[in-house]
Amino acid sequence: MAINDGLANAPANTPQLPNLLSGYSVRPTWNVAGV
Repeated sequence: MAINDGLANAPANTPQLPNLLSGYSVRPTWNVAGV
């Protein structure tokens, strides 16, 4: 499945937001929807 979103032209060794999803590995303290 090929999506023309520019991923093929993006440098693979230089992520712009390397820590973007790092916070989702743990449960955030402000997530009180399930309480």
